[in-house]
Amino acid sequence: MDAETKVISESEFFDEKWYKDRYLSKGGFAHFIHPAKHYLKTGWIKSLNPSERFNTAVYLDLNPDVRESNINPLLHYELFGKAEGRFYRYDEALLDPSVPMAQNIKHGEWPEYLKKLCDKIGNDVLEIGSRVVTGADFGHLFEKANYTGFDIYDGPNVDVVGDAHHLSSYFDKKFDLIFSSAVFEHLAMPWIAANEIIKLLKPGGYVFIETHYCYGSHERPWHFFQFSEQALKILFPDAHGIRCLEVGISNPLVARFSDKAFIHLKNKYIHGMYCHSEFLGQKVREVEDFSYGNLKLNEIVGETKYPAPQK
Repeated sequence: MDAETKVISESEFFDEKWYKDRYLSKGGFAHFIHPAKHYLKTGWIKSLNPSERFNTAVYLDLNPDVRESNINPLLHYELFGKAEGRFYRYDEALLDPSVPMAQNIKHGEWPEYLKKLCDKIGNDVLEIGSRVVTGADFGHLFEKANYTGFDIYDGPNVDVVGDAHHLSSYFDKKFDLIFSSAVFEHLAMPWIAANEIIKLLKPGGYVFIETHYCYGSHERPWHFFQFSEQALKILFPDAHGIRCLEVGISNPLVARFSDKAFIHLKNKYIHGMYCHSEFLGQKVREVEDFSYGNLKLNEIVGETKYPAPQK
């Protein structure tokens, strides 16, 4: 076995059985063809993959210099790319390291986190958008607290029907936790709904919001907004008495422009795409007569700044 074939054969990204079964079994020639040598010499040229974990076309797309050098992509990765930190999948290459991944409140795990935080005797919990639509029923999580489900339509798991933009008009009490999932993108005036939520929180009470950072069009025509994690901090700012306990995103996406896009954008991949954004805050003080119009910009964005022009 020559040195290059040996590099391919011993790579953690080369699965000999998978490659043989997928590409070489037809025609009965599998016993006469060395899988690693086949991939090294001709397989990669046909865009065959050495395993499910390494994508030949993606590596060449992400590394144009490798494509121009006409070297086998896995061989290049093992000899040079690994040490250089080259990407071999879009998943890693398209993430934005400056975007914080949610931890305690990430998608799929926040329900149990909220339960541990607030499911206590005497606590009052309000869910906005509680109607069971996709199969998720969060009311059953709160076995000790007093749970109330609120939605614009009546249905399963709904106790109060109303408009979240006028939330405080439906209740004569305040809550220890108010939360919503996949609702804020459907609110025509989310800043007003956020203000209503803050009004209804007890001092020390928690607010949790999960919504979409980026997602496909749905429930039209009432699909109004997408929210970065920073946008949720703006809706629930310290200036309004809310301390941010955790903010982040979940479920990275691999996205590209379609063939129908403008000619200079066709099929280009898009960096920094995520499905969900999450925010957990706590009301630390009452703020009377809150208005964004009375605030200076730094009271909302803090010490952050819009990126300066490149010189």
